[in-house]
Amino acid sequence: MFVYNIKLNMKRILIGIGVLVVAVALFMELGPHKNKENSKVNVYSNKFDYNITDANFTNMLKKIHDDIDKNIGKTVSISGFVFTMPDFKDSYFVCGRNMILSGNEKVVGFLCNYKKADKLLESEWVQITGVIEKGFYQTDMPIIKVKTIKKITAPENTFVNPPTSNY
Repeated sequence: MFVYNIKLNMKRILIGIGVLVVAVALFMELGPHKNKENSKVNVYSNKFDYNITDANFTNMLKKIHDDIDKNIGKTVSISGFVFTMPDFKDSYFVCGRNMILSGNEKVVGFLCNYKKADKLLESEWVQITGVIEKGFYQTDMPIIKVKTIKKITAPENTFVNPPTSNY
């Protein structure tokens, strides 16, 4: 039979527990499992996951539509004109651009969700920032939840090119 005589030093035990608590708290705050919500880029800053321009408009549109789930929570900055359809929800509009494909003019763009969409004028040009969500309009699609919106002047060229094969 073995007998151990252990003397407990409560001061050292409390210090050890305190260090352990601080280490766990730091891991929770800075660890790799960080919550998606906390890792989002601030939509009020000038840094976005996607800065959609005239040059990359259709390539980004295709990229985001091709893998909606991968893009949920990404922040975007985009400009275009307001386009609506009769069957849209009251809060929906498309931030669109004109594109010519096979000799036909088409409107291409991102479906946007904005609580004051009914106050926007058809064909009015806007600059928006927002966050990509997964939604439904005739099929699953990315929808930009608008965070900021401002009216802008239409660019000299309102058309964008079709997507390239190597976006």
